[in-house]
Amino acid sequence: MHNDFFAWVRLLLFIILILVFALYCSIAETRFRMEQPEPTEPEQKKPTYIAQATPLSTTPLKAEPATEPTFRHPLSSITPDAEPAAMAVDTPPAPQKHKPQAETPQEDPTDTGPTGEWISLGTYTLTAYCPCQLCCGEHALDRPLDENGNPIVYTSIGAVAQAGTTIAVDPSVIPYGSYVKIRGNVYRAQDTGGAIVGNRIDVYFDDHQAAWDFGKQEAEVFILS
Repeated sequence: MHNDFFAWVRLLLFIILILVFALYCSIAETRFRMEQPEPTEPEQKKPTYIAQATPLSTTPLKAEPATEPTFRHPLSSITPDAEPAAMAVDTPPAPQKHKPQAETPQEDPTDTGPTGEWISLGTYTLTAYCPCQLCCGEHALDRPLDENGNPIVYTSIGAVAQAGTTIAVDPSVIPYGSYVKIRGNVYRAQDTGGAIVGNRIDVYFDDHQAAWDFGKQEAEVFILS
């Protein structure tokens, strides 16, 4: 019985050895297959075509007579009666109509003022006045007003008085509308007054302080002939 036990043990060890060897062989085969490169398909060779030689012609070529080159001017094809080709021209846009606007009158740069000969009238007494009641008395009442609320001063001849332009004169000495030069400044004789008699001129200012500062002066007066 003891001998049978050892026989079974030997048989079992033998079977285990066979299984281990089989497992080893299987692993080795798998690794071998994995390390081998995958087979590739053989490249197909492209067919080679051989060009066939074309036999040369033995027929002699005919020589053409030489001709002189003819040059034509680019404009020679245009005849006098031919109509010119239509050219693409950009058509300008139609002008837009604008409403006319009132133009502000501008001074003519070529206008150098009145022309003529200046004649001396001698020395005159110069005073000043403004639109206030102290200077104009009852004439300063009920004056019309402009759009800014300022009184409009009309002179004896109906012109609107302007500082630096209007002067009051004795029309029997200096006629209305005359150009008068005083110390290089040119004025117009547009007004008169009860106290303006003989060789006396009243210079118009817009405000009373300016007229007061002007005061009373003496100066040579010239008139344009």
